Amino acid sequence: MMTVEHYYKIKIQELSAALVLNKFIKGIEPYKYEDYLLEFVNSSTYFLEKAKQQHYHQPVSEANGEWDCISPTYQMDFKLAMAESTLRAKRLFSKQITYLNGITIVSAPLKKSSDPGYKPIQATRIFAALRGLALSELLAIQNKSSCTDQIERDIRHLMKTMQCDKNLIVFFPYNFYFDDPLDKAQARHSLVEALNQDFQQMLSYRSLSCANPAAEMSPFSRPFLLIRKA
Repeated sequence: MMTVEHYYKIKIQELSAALVLNKFIKGIEPYKYEDYLLEFVNSSTYFLEKAKQQHYHQPVSEANGEWDCISPTYQMDFKLAMAESTLRAKRLFSKQITYLNGITIVSAPLKKSSDPGYKPIQATRIFAALRGLALSELLAIQNKSSCTDQIERDIRHLMKTMQCDKNLIVFFPYNFYFDDPLDKAQARHSLVEALNQDFQQMLSYRSLSCANPAAEMSPFSRPFLLIRKA
């Protein structure tokens, strides 16, 4: 089991708003985080084997609930493992980016602490909120008629995502790093152990609630980590 000491050695940083929020950069062709994930699966030996070496592509339309990522033999949906409150805070408090005539312009965020009537926004770190929760506690949150607590609302939103009976790739938009030097094998082992421990009960909930028990989910059931030297 991952000890508190090991948790302290792992440092975590949110990816920037431009990498997580769809169409965040103005002045360029509209984009979404699913575009990056599509490039990722088409570069992954594991997922190419699932597709019998045929590349994945996006559907022409998703108007009728089509899969986000399709091939002739395997299909997946893409989901974000980041709290709704955190996404809202990133949109409001991140510096705005505009690309105009070859120039990148960075401007003030939509909201600032100096604004009249400013009120702080609670942003949930979903992995920390789940840490230590038992499956019974997740079910109790799910069964509440309403949630007045922001953390519980964020947890329930992720639980709704986990009910999806499709094959899922769950994008956990954080950068991990270590202050102490580690080789890739050590780093991967530590990160996989930490992720699985934080999301273990959420995975149990998916197994319990998913209409299609054969549906796969990555990265937590099979973590895919991009590891680089600092």
